[in-house]
Amino acid sequence: MLAALSTCSTGYTSTLLGTSWRLKLDVGLEPGSWMPKKIDGWGASGARVLVDALVDFEASPVGESEELVGPLDQTRTLTARGGGKIVTFEGEQEVSFESGGWCVQRPLLSKSTEQEGLLRFWLDCPSGCAKNDVSVPPGERLFFSTGVWDDADGVLDLRAKATATAAQLSALESEEEMGTEAAGAADDYFGVDGLLGKVPVFGPMRRQFQRAEQKATLRRRSAYHASWPGLDEQRVALIASKGSLSLKQERPRGYIFLGKFEAEPLQSSAGGGGRGGGRGGTPVMGLKMKKPKRKDVGRIATASHILLKDRQVALDLLARIEKGDISFVAAANKYSTCGSAATGGSLGSFRPGDMVKEFDAYCFNPTTEIGAIGVVDSEFGTHLARLEKQSLSKGGDAPPPSVARGGTPTMGFADWGKGASVATASHILIKEEPEALLLLARIEKGEISFEAAAIEFSTCGSAAKGGALGSFGPREMVPEFDAYCFDPTTEMGVIGVVGSEFGTHLVRLEKQSLEGGGRAVKARRMADTVDPETGLRT
Repeated sequence: MLAALSTCSTGYTSTLLGTSWRLKLDVGLEPGSWMPKKIDGWGASGARVLVDALVDFEASPVGESEELVGPLDQTRTLTARGGGKIVTFEGEQEVSFESGGWCVQRPLLSKSTEQEGLLRFWLDCPSGCAKNDVSVPPGERLFFSTGVWDDADGVLDLRAKATATAAQLSALESEEEMGTEAAGAADDYFGVDGLLGKVPVFGPMRRQFQRAEQKATLRRRSAYHASWPGLDEQRVALIASKGSLSLKQERPRGYIFLGKFEAEPLQSSAGGGGRGGGRGGTPVMGLKMKKPKRKDVGRIATASHILLKDRQVALDLLARIEKGDISFVAAANKYSTCGSAATGGSLGSFRPGDMVKEFDAYCFNPTTEIGAIGVVDSEFGTHLARLEKQSLSKGGDAPPPSVARGGTPTMGFADWGKGASVATASHILIKEEPEALLLLARIEKGEISFEAAAIEFSTCGSAAKGGALGSFGPREMVPEFDAYCFDPTTEMGVIGVVGSEFGTHLVRLEKQSLEGGGRAVKARRMADTVDPETGLRT
């Protein structure tokens, strides 16, 4: 926790502005919590309430303030876009959230925003929620606290430091494995901590203590870098992997722990907030919801852009970028009028017809240089376009992941043209296969229904619908999922296990109409033998 804090200056623009996040609340007994004294026996069973909330970080004033969060003039609106469901013995329970406020705090003596800040915000929970002996009373205000990097240049600097630390640690460990470290001179010494302070170490042992201390320092740095999910991705705002969740109490106790939470950005393949609209209502200029023709399925481009209304302003900014006065990502975040500014101008991957024609022509021109910044004029203004990847083949590459309606990422599915065959299925997406197999065993034993398991455990956006994906055609899913659902030997209603780049899917095929025949199965199928120790099919 930061020792001495102040709220950020009014002239500072956080890169959180205009971004959308999924908050994963984990409510339960935490060390130091006074909840059992507020509600007798609270959390004694060890039960946890896991529920999601979708939020937008807005720039508009919130109209009220909280002492823990920040002063009124620097507190902005945190819009709640949706809640979630929890599964109890009584059935499903809807959990709703209402909008609150947010503010970033920094060390009092800080002269730069290019360092870690403390993000604090609140949401109201009018519905409350309860599971076993863990409950949140209806109408409570929930307070969230966690670390944040919300400056584009600061994130770039942190990413560079993480890369350098990993390289130094790897080099040090490689030297030790090869035995190439040199012994210290006999007359040298190195001080190590002892009962009476620094104890000198002479001779060959000196080098070993030095390297041990150096390795410990690098590992501490590496652990800190690992606490920032998405550091290795092209993001301009990072929220720490773990944050605290609390309730306000009457003095003198102040705030008491209610649990913890994690945050993950809601990103689509188009970068700044999905096809047709940016996060927080800011449109992603130049994107059109148009499905590509079949002949263009294999043509893909990846690009970033900075959109400006005035062409001369765009040219002046380009000159600054080329001189090294400002990075492309920082310039996009600060000056672009497109919703993709929140992700450093990144538009992700797209196909012919997704963009306005001028931008489309530039990105799919075989003479366009990768990495160079071009100037493109369109009906929306002047784009400083940076092409990052280009595939001009007309083969049948699988389409990229899309985003479920409502903003929650639906892992592994793309919204492209349907074929003559149609399938209807539901799934539960789990990151690790062992966890998926244990959940499958629980479903088959009748401990939990497929729909309830999807709502509680699936990491896919379809969880809100009990895992239902509706009807789809060939090539709308990742290849492994596609092969399973359109295989004529796949049995209806039986849960299969399918591995893909997104994790392990527990798939239940509900309907299948094959015109023109099916394909060979590429997914791994479960046999009918049961392991007597685990109770799982192997």
